[in-house]
Amino acid sequence: PQARVLKDLAPVEHRLAMLRLAVEGSPQLQVHDYEVARELGGDTLHMVKHLLEEDYAKTTYDLSLAFGLDVANSLPTWPGADTLTRMIRFVIIARTGYDVQPGAWYLEAPHIYLHPDQPLPQLSSTMARRAAREGGDLEAIVPPAVARYIEEHGLYR
Repeated sequence: PQARVLKDLAPVEHRLAMLRLAVEGSPQLQVHDYEVARELGGDTLHMVKHLLEEDYAKTTYDLSLAFGLDVANSLPTWPGADTLTRMIRFVIIARTGYDVQPGAWYLEAPHIYLHPDQPLPQLSSTMARRAAREGGDLEAIVPPAVARYIEEHGLYR
């Protein structure tokens, strides 16, 4: 997301590979490299406009963007946020340490706010990068296949 500081990240090819490993075995989830393959530059509104012009986006898939609650709460500050939230459905995932904002845009249809019945584990990509760098228990944070990938490619060291 454009509002995020993109520091300490692995190259995009590695991030895509890790995402694909993370969703392996989950047929309802699919990772697309649309933005990267078309070199759209990281502007979410621009990417969604392009994506929704594709025939398969109109006829084959029911597309949504998934964000954590931390990013969802910052979305109103993004350029074109009102347009973006009217263009595509968002699935917002609760995050430990972040509260739902009263009257938040993501509480209204067609958007979906996912909040589990059980307390969420406190996990983040920052924690995963730190565990990889410091030799921590990476498999406690990411799926085993992703942990192996990070170790085999020497990421975040």
